[in-house]
Amino acid sequence: MIKPLLSALGADTSSIESAFKELEILADQIRDSSTIPDRFNDTFASRGWIMFERMNLEVVKSAIQEAEKGNLDKAEEVLVEYFNSDFVEKELWTMVPVSSFSPRMELTKKALEDYKAERYHASIPVVLAQIDGLVSDLHEKQRSFFAKDTKLEAWDSLAAHSKGLTRLSQIFRKGRNTTRTTQINIPYRHGIMHGRDLGYANKMVAAKTWAALFAVREWAIKVERGITEPPEEDPPESIKETINSISESIREKERWENWTPRDFDFSKVGQSPDPSVFETSTPERALTEFLSWWVKNNFGYMCDFIPGLFTKYAEEPLPRMLREVYEDYKLLEYIFTEMDHSVPSITKIKVILEIETQDTIKSKETTFRMVCEDESGDMVAHGNPNGKWVVMNWNGLDLHL
Repeated sequence: MIKPLLSALGADTSSIESAFKELEILADQIRDSSTIPDRFNDTFASRGWIMFERMNLEVVKSAIQEAEKGNLDKAEEVLVEYFNSDFVEKELWTMVPVSSFSPRMELTKKALEDYKAERYHASIPVVLAQIDGLVSDLHEKQRSFFAKDTKLEAWDSLAAHSKGLTRLSQIFRKGRNTTRTTQINIPYRHGIMHGRDLGYANKMVAAKTWAALFAVREWAIKVERGITEPPEEDPPESIKETINSISESIREKERWENWTPRDFDFSKVGQSPDPSVFETSTPERALTEFLSWWVKNNFGYMCDFIPGLFTKYAEEPLPRMLREVYEDYKLLEYIFTEMDHSVPSITKIKVILEIETQDTIKSKETTFRMVCEDESGDMVAHGNPNGKWVVMNWNGLDLHL
């Protein structure tokens, strides 16, 4: 009965039966996944971890599985390894759309350099201080993250609820009134900032501090956008829309599961290649178009390659923002040297730029971080028809010669 109905609605019924078989499997996966945030927080919050929406679900599941087998220490090792310097650097760029974090970025980038160099004694206090200040700036009562009874809750958020950030703040603010030299595993703000916990300088405490910052990001974005309360309900999806949504979810899952890293021999394209030499919908094609507009000082067209969060929430016109970043650096030529496309939605491309600034021409090698995102600004796999490659670090390039 349902196939004729779907045909009348204009749906493609050629794969309906297989879609419904997948639907049952998908429903089980959804039911299982819906319990993960609470299971994770119930297990790890007391140890200084909470789940936030950008965490890798497979890593989260792996940690939960180890914990449920009684291997809590091994479970924490999984999480610490996940928060390696590459991941932290990538996540730090997601803080850029948070306006209140903008003046804190340079200092936090220095903390990242300390984290990379394993100078945890230096990175931890700086990141804790930025969490403190960011929450104080945005909280309706200007309360610190570490203040007593601070509530950090927002609608439809993994991190911003009573079992998440609110609970984490209570753990981090625990009073530490005795000087200790033994190693701690939780970033107790009072003990660290007031010189009572002297054994704080280790990777686990540092990783948990970064994790807390990125969880706060989730709350901060909702506060700045005024979406802490639930919106009016949208009308329910039609059957056709539901089937199409399920089918696309299945296809996106297959893109990730069947992914193989991509490479490109840039020696074949030479200097300042025309975008047409690259396949459409590829990160190298998108970056070439971005750079070709930079050569022409066309800051308006460069805006086409800026992440959606910037374009949606920019406080000033995007062309003006790009002009402020690039106008003192005239791009003359560029040479692609290397590409790392080992993750479906993220690509790093190294480029040698020939730049003229202050009557001086020099070459500068830099790395562009490209992200494939959909219309909502969510990361999707390469090959997704709704995906678009953008330059994630467009305003974080080191262009000084």
